[in-house]
Parts: sequence; structure tokens; C-alpha cells
Amino acid sequence: MQDWTFSRKKTVRFEGYKLLIDFPKTSSYYQNLPFIGEEEHCGCMYCRNYVEAILSFPESVQVLFHELGADLRKDAYVSHFFEDNKHYYISSYKVFGKILSKPELELIEIGNPNLEGYFKVGIQTIESSGNSVIDLYIKVELPWLLENETN
Repeated sequence: MQDWTFSRKKTVRFEGYKLLIDFPKTSSYYQNLPFIGEEEHCGCMYCRNYVEAILSFPESVQVLFHELGADLRKDAYVSHFFEDNKHYYISSYKVFGKILSKPELELIEIGNPNLEGYFKVGIQTIESSGNSVIDLYIKVELPWLLENETN
């Protein structure tokens, strides 16, 4: 049985989603993890490029991660796809909590003047070792930002 005491609960709303988050558990999970792009995580140039682009993610997404206790720069499972001279990424982050309600469309497109292409966010529940875990995933087209490395 999970310990959902009052001090641990935090309700977060985002684009039609209503989430009940275990903020202390999520933030402590991310605290000692390596940064994406570091050798301990994955040192490939595609992950390093993803990390470079994080600062240009939509402000609403950056605020969401802060409210969830998750760090955009850490732990994500990042996949890179290259097609038609464009870089597409799918990244997945773990957050402890549960979805209370969700919008009809589970993949939300976020307008972003800082990036070319599209930026989409999805949220779904996954089970992990008996814990209630939310998978927050991002689908995005990003520019190539690593100057000294060709893509």
C-alpha cells in the first residue's frame, strides 16, 4: 500500500490533464541521476544535441517538469530519428503519481516559437514494481545544435 499522506500529494494541471503527484519521491528519484548526454547515461551526439535544445523547449513544458519534481535534463529514455534532413526525438520521463483525469486527445501539441517543427506531450500510466508511475513523453522536431559534430 502506498503512503499518500497529505504532505506528499500535489495536484498538477496541464492541458486538460489532472495529475496527483508524489513530488518528494519524484524529485528524490531525479536528484542523483546522470544528465542525458553524459557517459553514465548515454554519451552519443544525439543525446547531447537533445540536451542542448532543452532550454528552447516551451515554457509551459519547463514549468510542468518543475511542478512535477522531474528534471528535463536527466534520466529520459531518448530516441533519435533522422528523416528528410530533420531530427526527430521521442523522450520518456518517469514521474511518481497517478492520472486523475485526462483530455480526449492524449497527445497534446504545444505551440513553440523557439523551435522548428512540432512539439507534442503525452502522459500515460505505467506500472513499475507495484508503484503508480506516470510516463510523460515528448515527441519533438529539433534543430542540430552541436557545432563541432556533424549529424
